[in-house]
Amino acid sequence: MGIKNILINILSPPRCVFCMSPLSIKSTVCVCHGCMETLPYNNGKRCRICAAPLDIQYGDLYCHYCKRHKRAYAQNISRYIYKDKAAGAIKHMKFGKGQLWIADTLGKLLAETIKEEYADILFDLALYVPISKKGLRERGFNQSQIIAEAVCKELGIEKPGDVLVKISETPKQSGLELAKRRKNVKGAFEVTDDNKIMDKTILLIDDVHTTGATVHECAKTLRKAGAAVVFCATVASTSLNK
Repeated sequence: MGIKNILINILSPPRCVFCMSPLSIKSTVCVCHGCMETLPYNNGKRCRICAAPLDIQYGDLYCHYCKRHKRAYAQNISRYIYKDKAAGAIKHMKFGKGQLWIADTLGKLLAETIKEEYADILFDLALYVPISKKGLRERGFNQSQIIAEAVCKELGIEKPGDVLVKISETPKQSGLELAKRRKNVKGAFEVTDDNKIMDKTILLIDDVHTTGATVHECAKTLRKAGAAVVFCATVASTSLNK
């Protein structure tokens, strides 16, 4: 840890992103030992394509949706199941004041999972799920961008630019069924420069994979613009009930 970071930690001691307990000033990742041991990691039975947690004893590891429908992305991986402290940290990140440090830490943690799960894949570039200009003005930041920038720093990938943008306002996805979510974001994204993604292997990053409608539409847009393949990485995934 550099002198600058040590001074910052002395003036503003680090806290665990999941329980907010204070940590040692020497901490490099803001997670306490207790949370590290008890977080809801998404490392059990999960869909091989979308990473939705599966409550099954036997059978092939695909959720009922991925069995019947094709995703525009090749695979999604998630570090956590969206519940308990993991869900709390994400909500705090998105709706709390001045909590961008949480997004940075979650990005560093997600990078560890990407190294493990996508060890054999060489990504040409990483992108994040964009939000509209109005949404950016209202929230003041895009948490997926901050997570992606932290991932890129950890993995040594070039910092993501605004290659993928959201060109239309859409109602919030929360509360909508899967079919309505897909319809809601259809045509909502655009690639600003096809040459930057042509024939590229792309890592697409977001905070939560719920039904996958948003990352599916983003991946579809990227594929239409010439991307070779799109893999997704999200901090957490929910069970796919609809």
